[in-house]
Amino acid sequence: MTTFYKFLLSIGLAIGALLTIVYLSHKVATLQKEVDNKTVNLKSLERGMLVYKDKNSVLHTQSVQMQNTIDELKDSKDSITIALMDSVKRWKIKASSVSMLGRVNQELEKTTVIKYEPGSYTQKDTSYDFSTRPWIINTVAFTHIQATNHLNVKDTLTMVFADHRETINPPKKFFVLRWFQKKQTIVQADVVHSNPYIHTTGQRFIHVVK
Repeated sequence: MTTFYKFLLSIGLAIGALLTIVYLSHKVATLQKEVDNKTVNLKSLERGMLVYKDKNSVLHTQSVQMQNTIDELKDSKDSITIALMDSVKRWKIKASSVSMLGRVNQELEKTTVIKYEPGSYTQKDTSYDFSTRPWIINTVAFTHIQATNHLNVKDTLTMVFADHRETINPPKKFFVLRWFQKKQTIVQADVVHSNPYIHTTGQRFIHVVK
């Protein structure tokens, strides 16, 4: 084999080795990203929904945002994820363009006691005001032939997403060891209702990883 062919062989081997290194590096990075995403999702499920009041006595519900690829969402058997993906189909949104999915379950709770003489509304027209202004306007009017209820509920839903870095695995007790632990970005979703009579009973937010 001539020197020229040996040179070409060396170049070919070098290029092959370089391509192999690039491929393996990409594969390792992809697998590491999948592991990180699964770790975030596990933390989200383990921590669930945190309910707390701030210094102004405003009720907050907080949860860790999940991370999934669109293919993982399509193959998911989870009922909430299925409902979210059904909404994407129903609204005719291209799945590949979806960057965030979210769902908030809420309930209205209010009790009002009005004392009245039994049967008095059958004697004459009577109206009761069950309102808690400005959030709930609720009046009931009775006549001798029917009862009419008017209900109007106002609420503003505010959502704040904030990220922070934390260790992937549980932090070590000794602070020096914590310096060398690998960290990941965690996004927390904070939901607040302006109406104090409306409470969040469940929430989930999913960042679609491209």
